[in-house]
Amino acid sequence: EEDLQDYKAVCGPAVVGLLVGLFAVVAFIHPLLILAPLVGILVNVYALRQLSSASPPQIGWKAAWIGLACSLICGISAPLQYGLHRRALRAEAVAIADEFFTALRENRPEAAHRLTQYPTTRTGRANPPVEGTMDGDRARMASESLRRFTEQPPASLILRLGKRARVRLYQHE
Repeated sequence: EEDLQDYKAVCGPAVVGLLVGLFAVVAFIHPLLILAPLVGILVNVYALRQLSSASPPQIGWKAAWIGLACSLICGISAPLQYGLHRRALRAEAVAIADEFFTALRENRPEAAHRLTQYPTTRTGRANPPVEGTMDGDRARMASESLRRFTEQPPASLILRLGKRARVRLYQHE
């Protein structure tokens, strides 16, 4: 009977809160999954309130606090990481767009065209292909691709306007 008197019930919401808190790391996968840490915060706060008013006393304080800490950390850092990542991508896109339009304004269509190709298939931006380094078929395909690029209305218009062309970026989000 002594063992029975020392027994304390486990708080169910504290265990669930711990599991949801550990699961909260999914918030880093996609912005909509920020709901996981929010649910974890709610469940763990509920568990702490239930533990504080439980009669007889229950165990689960550590689980609830750990679950709450995990939920708070993921709930704050996941959106922050997402925002910083978006900001870095935007800065990189603006820099490449600026390089693209500058190349067209300065009558360097081959440099602008290179930026429209997949990074794994194009030559580096700093070192364009040297004449005579491509075999005949690849050189003809590259020349044809460049010709089609310069005939497209946006590129041909900027090439014709040259230094007089003004391109403004706008935010669409």
